[in-house]
Formats: sequence, structure tokens, C-alpha cells
Amino acid sequence: MTSFREFLITELVNYRKKNKITQAEFASRIGVAQQVISKFEKGEVEPRVGFIEKLVLGMNRELHLK
Repeated sequence: MTSFREFLITELVNYRKKNKITQAEFASRIGVAQQVISKFEKGEVEPRVGFIEKLVLGMNRELHLK
């Protein structure tokens, strides 16, 4: 079973690849340092709610909780 964090990482990596966006470009878009995106994609940090919100909005997505 995939964790929510793993799901978000996969979604972000796929989004960046599909749209040919670097970590630095995405980080700038959501107002964080490139290192934050790198550490998140490596699974080195637990995302906080505010960061998750930035990720979702930065990927032009909506978060629907059941």
C-alpha cells in the first residue's frame, strides 16, 4: 500500500517530467527553495499541511479528501 507521502512524490515527479519543469522552476513557482523539493522527492522530509497545499496548487490540482 502506498503512503500519502509516496503518492505525492510520484505525482510531483510525474508532473515535473510531463511539463518539463526542473525542481528549481517548480520550487520558484510555489515559493520554496529547490533543496526543499529535492529532499521531498527523495523522501527525506514529512510534508506539512501548508507544503502539501503549495504542491497541489503548484500542480494545478485539487485535493479531495474522502
